[in-house]
Amino acid sequence: MNSVGARRTGPFTASAALDARTIERLAPASLALILLYAGCLAVGNGPGNVLLAFLALSALPIVALRPELRSRPLLIFSLLIILYLLAMAIRAELQGAPGRHLRAIDNYAFFAFAPFVAVHVAIALRYSLAFERLCLLAITIMVAGASARLFWNADWGAGLSLFDRYQLGAGGGNRNYLSIEAGLTVLASGSLLVLAVAGGRWRWPARLIGGGILACVCALAFLALLEMKSRNNWVALGAAGMVWLATLVIGSARRSGPRRSGLWATSLAFIGLVITGLVAFSSQIETRISDNGGLIGNIEMFVRILMGTLDRSSVELQAYDPRVYLFVTARELIAMKPWFGWGTDVGPLVAQHVGVKSLEVMIHFHNAYLEFLVGLGFAGTGLVTAHLAAVAFASRPRTSLPLDPDADALLRALLAASLTYIGLVALAESANRVELVTQTLVLIFALLLGRAGIGRAVDRIAGPAGRPQ
Repeated sequence: MNSVGARRTGPFTASAALDARTIERLAPASLALILLYAGCLAVGNGPGNVLLAFLALSALPIVALRPELRSRPLLIFSLLIILYLLAMAIRAELQGAPGRHLRAIDNYAFFAFAPFVAVHVAIALRYSLAFERLCLLAITIMVAGASARLFWNADWGAGLSLFDRYQLGAGGGNRNYLSIEAGLTVLASGSLLVLAVAGGRWRWPARLIGGGILACVCALAFLALLEMKSRNNWVALGAAGMVWLATLVIGSARRSGPRRSGLWATSLAFIGLVITGLVAFSSQIETRISDNGGLIGNIEMFVRILMGTLDRSSVELQAYDPRVYLFVTARELIAMKPWFGWGTDVGPLVAQHVGVKSLEVMIHFHNAYLEFLVGLGFAGTGLVTAHLAAVAFASRPRTSLPLDPDADALLRALLAASLTYIGLVALAESANRVELVTQTLVLIFALLLGRAGIGRAVDRIAGPAGRPQ
């Protein structure tokens, strides 16, 4: 009898304390944390980091006490990734490599937090909440936070130039950071706009009011992106917009009737407005794109640097943006330590090796993929890539009741477009150091995992979900 009691009350074997009833009681708190995390992403780095740490750490006891969760291969893989990065950081510290390597682990380990955040998502979905409604709530809150961040310091008396000073780094943040925020806001608010107008969820008065607000947010975010003159973000949004439209058309092609026609018509109208805006600013865009060799010239230059046919002594580099010397330096550093890299903190390497006075204040290489190779080498980058592939594979939706067709089509389009946008932005930004990007990815995959593999594990604890899907 005493042994049975010990099994029930021991600190590491008390899985009965996390039974179905406890999971149901935790649902409101998990839901509040997920939505609060979504709202903090666009506001600033600190709040998002704190909430991410709290979400991940508070999920650890649940994972440790429930065999349904601790036996999940993805959770084990995620812990191994964190331990590997910790080992690489300690190795760099022991070798005397300059930098704060232990502190910089999170620049590479952010995907490893997604499965633990997904535990809270799966618990939150027990709150009689449809999956698409949770996604739409998170997106809406993110758009609200990003709008507040973008519009707060705008010069509202300057007419169409209200964001013009943002290109100089004013407006409450770094220009490149705010450009990413503006681009993702365009995609998110545009998707919500199409759903509000054509989705048939609201009555017409609510559609007009909600659609009008979303249209203003989308237009202003688009204007902010144009006026901040970030070429990389322009290209990323253009490619992401095409992916968004293609995914939406393909996803709704099986449907018929007026709702599909309305969805397509609204989507095409939205794209038409974007094209009109691009045409209106075409001369400004053309000048900005062509002032250092043009888009094709930049791609050719980058490929030649990676292939080693251009080095820092080449006169061809002098006509381009000085940041190309960062790419040259990254390639040289990768060649010196190709397999295990220089350590998790690559910032000091810029000042030591770039050889350009104006770039010695940089703390990254303006390319997330090169930065992974510099810091972790081919072995570490390959391991992190395998983990990301495992996260994506585990995010496949489980067999369940179908989602609302309109929301499903828009969410799939927004997911594909957002991943395209972030993937392209990472070519010219140290995306793993921009918390808005990394934590947005964490939230995206946490939502997917919370409905897929992690959600199945929680359902085995709490029984079949009584919530709509």
